[in-house]
Amino acid sequence: MIAPCAGKSAQGRSCPVLPLRLRLDLEADALGQGQRARIIDRSGHAAHVDLPRIAAGLAAAAGLLLAAEGAADRPDIEAIIEPSVGEPTCDRRRVPHDRCPARLAARRSLVSAFPWSSGFPRLACRLVLNGTVRQISPPQRAIKIARGRMVATLIGAATAAIWLYLLLFRGGFWRVRPEAAPGEPPPRSVVAVIPARDEAECVGRAVASLLAQRYPGELHIILVDDHSSDGTAAVATAAARDPGAAERLTVAAATLLPPGWTGKLWAVHQGIEIARGFSPDYLLLTDADIEHAPTNVADLVARAEHGGYDLVSLMVRLNCRSLWERLLIPAFVFFFFKLFPPRWTADPSRRVAAAAGGCMLIRRDSLERIGGVAAIRGEIIDDCALARRVKSIGRIWLGTTASTRSLREYRGWREIWDMIARCAFAQLGYSGGVLAGTVIMMILVYLAPPLLLFSGSTAARALGAAAWLAMSVAFVPGLRLYRCPIVVAPLLPAIALFYTAATVGSAILFWRGRGGRWKGRFQAETAP
Repeated sequence: MIAPCAGKSAQGRSCPVLPLRLRLDLEADALGQGQRARIIDRSGHAAHVDLPRIAAGLAAAAGLLLAAEGAADRPDIEAIIEPSVGEPTCDRRRVPHDRCPARLAARRSLVSAFPWSSGFPRLACRLVLNGTVRQISPPQRAIKIARGRMVATLIGAATAAIWLYLLLFRGGFWRVRPEAAPGEPPPRSVVAVIPARDEAECVGRAVASLLAQRYPGELHIILVDDHSSDGTAAVATAAARDPGAAERLTVAAATLLPPGWTGKLWAVHQGIEIARGFSPDYLLLTDADIEHAPTNVADLVARAEHGGYDLVSLMVRLNCRSLWERLLIPAFVFFFFKLFPPRWTADPSRRVAAAAGGCMLIRRDSLERIGGVAAIRGEIIDDCALARRVKSIGRIWLGTTASTRSLREYRGWREIWDMIARCAFAQLGYSGGVLAGTVIMMILVYLAPPLLLFSGSTAARALGAAAWLAMSVAFVPGLRLYRCPIVVAPLLPAIALFYTAATVGSAILFWRGRGGRWKGRFQAETAP
């Protein structure tokens, strides 16, 4: 089996005094037939031997082979067992690794043929089917396939159970629709407080919509200009002067921001201090980019009076005209109401509390009882923080509307990303552990259902399809509220992936000291 050579073996035969190299060609066609061993001497002569699969392994078989040739007891005989992909490689002791012609040729062949070479599909198939690039026996492959199908079925069952809970036992959050006002409001006095920072583009329409309210009671507007550089105060003053209602608007300049406060809450605090002079029954905390429907204030007061609520708020209709807005904005409302179901928010027996900061009506005495906005002065998500404080001493209500709307436009996906990243990590309490759990749950709830359709388990595919259908059905009412095409509903897994990535981005920004960025301020630096 080996070319003749000099020397004497233990049996008196001639034996080569040359180091030998034993290489194994691990080829796909060798499966079930044993491996091929190739013995090469320094001059390049080779012999091929089929090695059986014995319990001691290939190394033991190679030792037996050398012993049969009379070279196993020779100290100058060397056996090297290594995988082979075809042609002999260079002796590393004689040729540098990076100058070996065989290796250079193989590298060029791999680069030119990848991924269409015969080796790549074989290895890829092994990795997908077996979970490893190494060859495994048919029984081992069957066990791995069975385990994979069982895992896929368990994931499918968990996903389907989650969506069954969300549809039936999460307060009906997905059935979003505006509710009519319960009746006519009594003539309570209201002061609207608007914090504004560089809002010249929107503030005029916001002020004009408040001045045009059909409300039987007294309504005054206080705008706090938070160091704007675009003439926000002048635009607001002009909007009040045109209808002859300048006396109903008070414009104040915010003082320097003290430590521990977010910019918005400091401006709101100063506006509330000015409002004390009017002794209002209610305070309307709203934003400079909100255009109110003509009866919005009347409906809010009626809701508070007839329901006995200390705080009522509306999720205004966000701007939804561009392609990216129609694709991503309805999901924002969907996720918000999933976290804070309105029915649970209004239930005094539940701890869930939330509000929508763009439009909140609060009783003045209730605000004073919780210590004013000073009690939440460092909160990034100030609306929900205020709702938690108020619910601890009274009742709150959260709803949605199609007539009062936001004027802020999101012209591309990046602006929506920034909106999410500004406060998403704050919602998780700045906790890395909660972030990791959130990412895992988002993958399980939204990404797993479509991925299960590619599994080898029939049960897993059925469960994944059912979960995907359930989430699409739940998303439809929100799409109808925003007049978006229903065909967007099956895209919810991809939209959820976008929101998950933005949440991770929010955490990264916070860890870099740039969290909560808004109008040139990094407000999350004041977070605990």
